Amino acid sequence: MSQRQTILRQVETLPTMSPSAARLAALLGKKECTTDELEAVIRPDLALTANLLRYCNSAGFALRQQVGSVRHAITLMGTKRLFEVVTTEAFSRIIPQQLAGYGLSAASYWQHGIAVAVMGERLAERLGVAIPDLTFTAGLLHDVGKLAICVALESKAERVLEELESGEVAFVDAERKVLGIDHPEVGALICKSWNLPASLLEPIRYHHHPGQAPEGANRALIDLIHVADALATMMGMGLDVGGLHKGIDNDAADRLNVRVEALEEVASEALDQIHEMTQLFTQTTQPS
Repeated sequence: MSQRQTILRQVETLPTMSPSAARLAALLGKKECTTDELEAVIRPDLALTANLLRYCNSAGFALRQQVGSVRHAITLMGTKRLFEVVTTEAFSRIIPQQLAGYGLSAASYWQHGIAVAVMGERLAERLGVAIPDLTFTAGLLHDVGKLAICVALESKAERVLEELESGEVAFVDAERKVLGIDHPEVGALICKSWNLPASLLEPIRYHHHPGQAPEGANRALIDLIHVADALATMMGMGLDVGGLHKGIDNDAADRLNVRVEALEEVASEALDQIHEMTQLFTQTTQPS
């Protein structure tokens, strides 16, 4: 069996999203869904309900009112943000303690995803770009493919490092050359298997090579996640074995009209929120 086939098998064995998150994703895929329908999915999951209320009342979300019920949370947050919070809560349950092939702990991996999620939204605001739907979730899940590829990568680490030392390829290209597949492609397959919205697949699939995205793709979302990913790495958040081989694609920067000053401002202004949300989503809360 080839390395690629082994990794694709690993995708099938990954833990799935919680039933509540899966049902919510299906519900939000409808053209219209009611508050009653959303509440009916969330309320029976006591852990999800407790965490949702905790998230809503945290400084990281900066809602103007104290939230005391699931219905109130839905009303204040809106369906898209609600989905992002539920997805984040569900995803936090399945991250392994170590991603050995990447030299990453769960905490470092999680911090990087949160950083990309937060800075993707803040970058859009700073550049005057309408924040695309599910930017936060795309940032959070952009490296989800690493969960399925890390074991295979560990056994081939020496060959990947040899490719990097040649200076001719980026880390993600070294992955593909050695393993026959890379973590962005694997990540898109995972999200598809979880029945997550199709709009998430493109930024996950093309976050390293935004120029390879097909015609009709959501360029703004792909470029935002690409730039936010590189910025988080430059800030040392979730630095993995390939971190030094990552930069910002010039065409993506031009499409967004992003300049160094904007990146510096976003990085500085996002720090507190990144730390707050990283702590928030890594805490384990039991329902009362």
